[in-house]
Amino acid sequence: MATKGRIDMLVRFSCLLLLLMGSCYPQRDKLLQGEELKDGDELLSTFGKFKLGFFSTTSSSSKRYIGVWYNMPEDRKLYQPRYDEVVWVANRNSPIIDKSGSLRIDSTDGNLKIFHSGGNPIAITSVEGARNTSVTLEQSGNLVLHELHSKEMLWQSFDYPTHTLLPGMKLGINLQTGHQWFLQSWLTDESPAEGS
Repeated sequence: MATKGRIDMLVRFSCLLLLLMGSCYPQRDKLLQGEELKDGDELLSTFGKFKLGFFSTTSSSSKRYIGVWYNMPEDRKLYQPRYDEVVWVANRNSPIIDKSGSLRIDSTDGNLKIFHSGGNPIAITSVEGARNTSVTLEQSGNLVLHELHSKEMLWQSFDYPTHTLLPGMKLGINLQTGHQWFLQSWLTDESPAEGS
């Protein structure tokens, strides 16, 4: 009987410890206007399946991209996400040349942009009339720009796929708007620029 009581107490203590450790390292899935995601920071989808952040395709490359990739278990993590783990790249044709990048919602127009020391901001979204917005990395891997109060979706990365088809994405043409959904490969395993 005493052994069963000790095991029960040990299980309860372990659960409490896990809860406390989880609250010490809060992960966020949302970026609000006025906040920034610096190179080295990440957004983590609600249940931890996907991450969004800055990455390089090789450890020797100074080119930085912002993208979404599968959040791999600790024992499989490398310094950089591998080609087959990245599912979407925001600036595939416009890499940043150093680690000065930060992802922000522009306070003047409410659009999501990459700011960096090497030049003009790189626009990820271009929604007219967007003002008070937030961006969320959803559990599906979809990065969504919302109007903050109404929660109306203004833009989503699933409408601009790069090279990977995820559940919930579409391929084809919207006959009402003419918008096209298509996949385009990376140029090489080390360059997410548009391939064939």
